[in-house]
Amino acid sequence: MQPRGILLLAILIGGSWLAPRSAGSMAIESRVDQHADIEALAEAESWQAIADQLEPYFDGGQETAWAHEFYGRALFKLGRLDEGAFHLDRAIDMLTEAGEDRGKDFRILRNELLEADPFANRRVGFFKKLKRYFAECAGRLIEDGHDDQALDVLERVEWLLTEASDAELIETLEALRTAKEDVDLDGAGDQERIDGDIPLVHYESKHYILDCNLEEEVTKAVGDTMDNIFESYVQIYLDGDASRVPMKKAGIRIHGSWDLMVKNWPGQEPTPGLGGWWSPGEGNVTCYDTRARTGSLDEMLGTLFHEASHQFMTVLSQRGGRSPAWLNEGTASFFEGARALQDGSVVWPDAATGRLRSLMYFLGNPGGPSPADVIGFDNPGSYAGEYYCFGWGLVYFLQEYEDPDTLAYVWRPYYQQYLQTITTKGGASRKLFEEVFLADGNPGGFKTFDDFVKAWTTWIREDVWPMHSGNQPRALRLARVEKYMEAADAAAVKRKAGVTEQDLLERALRDIEYVRTQIDTADLPDGDVVLREADIAQRLGRDGAEAWMIQLVLDISDEGFWDGLTDEAYTALADRLGKINKSYRSLSLIRNRTRSLRRDARVLLADYLEEGHFELRAYTFAARAGAALRDPELRAEADRLRGKAAETGTLSGSIEPLDGKDWTTIYSAEPDFFSHAKDSLELFVEFGPGGQVCGDIEVSGEYELRGELGRLGEIDRGTIHGVVVAGTESGDWTIVGINHRGTLSVLNCTAEAGGVTTTKVDIEDNLETPLEDDESPHFAVHVFPEGTLVITIDNQEPIEVELDYEMPRRSHPGIFTKTGRTKLSNFVIENYP
Repeated sequence: MQPRGILLLAILIGGSWLAPRSAGSMAIESRVDQHADIEALAEAESWQAIADQLEPYFDGGQETAWAHEFYGRALFKLGRLDEGAFHLDRAIDMLTEAGEDRGKDFRILRNELLEADPFANRRVGFFKKLKRYFAECAGRLIEDGHDDQALDVLERVEWLLTEASDAELIETLEALRTAKEDVDLDGAGDQERIDGDIPLVHYESKHYILDCNLEEEVTKAVGDTMDNIFESYVQIYLDGDASRVPMKKAGIRIHGSWDLMVKNWPGQEPTPGLGGWWSPGEGNVTCYDTRARTGSLDEMLGTLFHEASHQFMTVLSQRGGRSPAWLNEGTASFFEGARALQDGSVVWPDAATGRLRSLMYFLGNPGGPSPADVIGFDNPGSYAGEYYCFGWGLVYFLQEYEDPDTLAYVWRPYYQQYLQTITTKGGASRKLFEEVFLADGNPGGFKTFDDFVKAWTTWIREDVWPMHSGNQPRALRLARVEKYMEAADAAAVKRKAGVTEQDLLERALRDIEYVRTQIDTADLPDGDVVLREADIAQRLGRDGAEAWMIQLVLDISDEGFWDGLTDEAYTALADRLGKINKSYRSLSLIRNRTRSLRRDARVLLADYLEEGHFELRAYTFAARAGAALRDPELRAEADRLRGKAAETGTLSGSIEPLDGKDWTTIYSAEPDFFSHAKDSLELFVEFGPGGQVCGDIEVSGEYELRGELGRLGEIDRGTIHGVVVAGTESGDWTIVGINHRGTLSVLNCTAEAGGVTTTKVDIEDNLETPLEDDESPHFAVHVFPEGTLVITIDNQEPIEVELDYEMPRRSHPGIFTKTGRTKLSNFVIENYP
C-alpha cells in the first residue's frame, strides 16, 4: 500500500494537487476517445464545449493529467482564472510525478498557470520551504530523542511527500509510526496477565517496587512521581534527615479496576469509597486505576500519596512507642493535597479540599466530633471516618501556619517534638499534646487547650477556607504569590526569619500551580500565569517543569488563545527553551521556524485576498498551510473562504470513486452477499447488521461521500440502508443511513471483546419528508473533522448532526446494511484540502 497522500489524497505541491497515478492510468485507458475529442475541440478553440464535457468527467471521480490540463486551459480562456489555476496546477503536479515535466508543452502549461495565478511561484516556493524546514526539524528532533514530536511534524507535511523525491522521509515516517504502535504491543506481550486483558508491569524505582496493571510508561511515571514525594515524607517524618530513610523499599500494587482491587481487601466488606490501603506487615500499598471512573489518575495519586506515607509512621512506631490515630491519619491525609507537575516533580501539599470541606461542615454544625475527641482517641487502629478531616486539619495547621511577620512555619518544630516523643516513648495522646503544644513560649501564647482550638478554628475559617471557596481564591492566591516572591527577593527577610529563598519559591509555586490547574480552565490557561510559573520553576532549578510551562505558553500563543507575546518575546522564549537543555534545542528550532512560516503564509494569503477573485486558490492555500502550521488565523480564513467558494460554485476537491479490493469488517459473521465493482457496491444481510469498509481508501480531515443509495428488497422493522462514513481498523465506525421509517439514522459502532456495541446518535431535526420504501435517493454526507456531519437527501434541506466525538485522523469509507440489501451506485469521495 502506497503512503497516504499518494494513493488516496491528491497531493498539493506548491499549493496544488497530485492525483493518484492508478486512477489516472485507468482513466487514460478507458477515455482515449474522449481525449481525442477534447484535443479536437482545443484545436478549434471551443473552450466552452471543453468545459461542458469535462465537468461531469471530474464529478464521476476521474483523475487524469490531460483532463486537468484541458479543463484548466478552457476555464482560463473563459476568464475563470481561479478555477483554471486550480486545475492547471493539478495537471503540473501529475506530470511532474510521472516524470513528464520537461519539454515545450510543459513550459507552456506552467506559463499558463503563472498567467492565471500571479502568486503561483511564491506558492510553490512556500510549500517547498515548509517541507524542507519540517524535514530538517524532524531529523533534529529524532537525534534529541523527541520521536513523538518528530512523528507529529512529519505527519503535518505528509501530503507534500512523494515517492520520487522523499522516499527516505516516507520510510522514516512509517518507522516512527511503527515504533509508536510497538509501545502498546510491548505492554501487552508475554508479561503476566492478572487483571483481565490489562498487562502487569513490574518496575523498580529509586524508593519503590511497583507492580501495576497500567501502561508501561504510566507505571514508570507513577514510580518517578512517588520518588519525588518520598522527599516530602523525609522532610516531615524525619525532619529532612535522609540518613534515617527506611532501608526496605515499599511495594506498590495498582489494579486495573476497583472490583479487582477489593478482591484482595484484607478486611470484611469494603466501603464503596475505598481508594486503597497500606499493609504494614507486607510493607505494601494497594490501590487501583481511577481513570475509568474519573477520567484521570489524580484520585489514584492522592490515595498513593496518603497510603505510602504510612510506611514512615510504621517504621517510626517500631522504636518502642506508638502513633495515635490523629497523628497517623492526619499526617497521611496531609499528603493528599500534594500535586504532581507534568515533569513528575511534586509540589508541596496544599489543602486537601475534600478534607477541608468536611471540616468546614462539622465546624458549622454542632453535634459532630470535636478536636478533643480526635486527639484523645487512643484505641488501636484508626478512628471513624468523620474524624479524618479533623486529623488532617490539625496536622495542616501545624505544618502550614505562617508567622505573619517572618513567614516562618513556627509550629513545625513542635510537631517534630511530639512525633519523635510519642513514637519512641509512647504515652497518652491528649496529655502529650498539651505538654508539647501548650508549653511556655509556644507560638500562639496558648495557655489552655480551648485557646488552641479557638485559634485553630479561626485560622481554618478565615485563612484557609477563603483560598478554596467562592470568587476569592484566584485573587488571594495571586496576591500571595507576589508576597512570596517579594520575600524571596529580600535578603533581609531571609536573614531575619530564617526562611530561605527556596522555601518561599516553593510556596509561590504551590499557589500559582493551584490557580493554573484548579481555578483556570484546563483548555484555556492564562498565559501570564503560565509564564510566571515558568519563571518560578526556573529559579527553583526545576528544568523539566520550566520547559513544560514554556511550551504551554508557546502552544496557547500558537493556537490564538493568548496574544501576550510579541514576535520578539516569542523568539526569546523559544530560545530560552533551547538553553534549558541541549535536547530542547530541536524543540526551539521547530517553534521558531513555524512562527516564521506563519508570517510568510499570512502575507501570501493577504495578497490573494487583495487580488479579490481567488477564493478557491486562497482557500486551498489557507487550508493546507493552516493545517500544517496549526495556525488559528489561517484556519479561520480557510473556513470563511471555503464557504465563499461553495457559494460561488468554485469549491473543488480531489474526487475518487468508492472502489477498491481490500474490504474488511468489524462483524464476526460474514454477510449473506457482498460484491464490489467499479460503479457499484452491494451488501445483503438477511438478519442483523453488517458492513464493509475499503482498506484501499483512507479519508481524513474534511471530505464528502455522495452517490445513489439503493434500498433494495423488502424493508422490515429495523432495516437500515447506509454508508460507513468513517471506519477504523480498531473498530470504531460512524454510519449514516435511512431506516425503515424512511428517515435518517446515525450510528456509532465499537468493536469489543464480546462483539459490536452500537449507539444511536440523537438527531434534532430529521427529514421533513420521509422516503417511501421504493425510493433510492441521491445521498450525500459532508464530514468535518471536529465531528459535524451535514447530510443531504435528494433536494431536501440539509440535516446537520453534531457528534460528541471528533472524527478519526485516518479512517476508511464503506457500505452498511441492517436486515436488508443496500446498493451504492456511482459513489465518490471528494477530499477537501
